[in-house]
Amino acid sequence: MRLLVDAGNTRLKWRMGDGVTASLLHGGASFDLLLDRAWGGLERPSAVVVASVTGARVREALQARSEALWPGVQVHFLSSRKACCGVRLAYPEPERFGIDRLAALVAGHARSTGRPLVIVDAGTAVTVDAMDGRGNHRGGLIMPGRRLLSESLVKGAEALGPYVQEAGMSRSGPLQDNTEDAVAAGVECMLVGGVERAIREVRAMLGPDASLLITGGDGEVVSHALGEGQAWTPDLVLDGVALMASAGMSGCQQG
Repeated sequence: MRLLVDAGNTRLKWRMGDGVTASLLHGGASFDLLLDRAWGGLERPSAVVVASVTGARVREALQARSEALWPGVQVHFLSSRKACCGVRLAYPEPERFGIDRLAALVAGHARSTGRPLVIVDAGTAVTVDAMDGRGNHRGGLIMPGRRLLSESLVKGAEALGPYVQEAGMSRSGPLQDNTEDAVAAGVECMLVGGVERAIREVRAMLGPDASLLITGGDGEVVSHALGEGQAWTPDLVLDGVALMASAGMSGCQQG
């Protein structure tokens, strides 16, 4: 059974085969210790398959801890290809397309039943990708996520620093009677408003019947704000990693 790993900019998620998903933050100096504790009780996998958008430190830690816990088990870091599992990327340089975005497209294509698709991945950065019913990626966009929007306020307006909330978003409307909630409401308006506009423009291109899938660390908040007409799919990237691993990358082409 494979250990499937989604290494995002802030959080590491994993599951064994079709099992339960677990996660931890990887920004601290104790990441190696936390990973040992989290993975130490897992059964020996047949392979470790990773979709990573992190830097070298996290990749090296994943490689080293996997080899220490399960000597001889191969660790595979997936890379983006022009065509994979029925999906064909719009990027002329597919290696510059995030592997997490490709994995989400692969999983979305597998469940879309021939309908065009919009995928919103709301994490540290928010990506919106469009795909037609034949699996042709039509392009996408990237914008800052909730945490980066909050940090930009602190950087540009230092006096607001004490009022920026790292956790939680306002759901009581855009107008607030105190600075802390006003900042939270403003960040939510920018995040959800940007996503809504992107979805509207993509559906104008793909057609109004395009399915909408939401994933990512802040995806549940975005899903709640958008209401009906979409599906909250928290493990979409891991689902795509599983499909790509099962294909053995034989269904993927470099050019």
